[in-house]
Amino acid sequence: MKNHVFGRKGDQSQKPYCYKGSGLDNVYLMSGFEIVKDEDGEGVIIHDMDGLHSAIAKYLVEERKVLSGKEIRYLRTYLDLSQSDLGKLLGCDSQSVARYEKEQFNMPSPTERLLRMIVLGHMCGKIDVGAVVQRIETMESRSNAKFRFESTRKGWKMA
Repeated sequence: MKNHVFGRKGDQSQKPYCYKGSGLDNVYLMSGFEIVKDEDGEGVIIHDMDGLHSAIAKYLVEERKVLSGKEIRYLRTYLDLSQSDLGKLLGCDSQSVARYEKEQFNMPSPTERLLRMIVLGHMCGKIDVGAVVQRIETMESRSNAKFRFESTRKGWKMA
């Protein structure tokens, strides 16, 4: 069966494809995909899936509106984090993240800003979210530790 390629310049028969695989209801692809038909039925091939997911995430964090629960979930999965790990990054528990995603509670504005900054930092390669989560876990395990400092000629340092 012949593949139908949409999105070529001048293609007036192009129909937008509603990309439900993102978990969002309002993402439509205008190009960059193929509808494939074979004996098993019809399927879709999306080109540069990672690039598409980054473009969706970038749009969500730069859009000047409150994030919906589905958008919060999308950004969490884009970062490849569990609800627990995202909670550690945002300073809340996994149940709070679950409630934000289910829209049982609104995410506080400062928390939402932090999520947007984490995503942007991840996108530009400045933040390794997995390493940050591990660092937070290490910090939490040392929360009762005594910190000793000493004065030296060059200033204060850990003893």
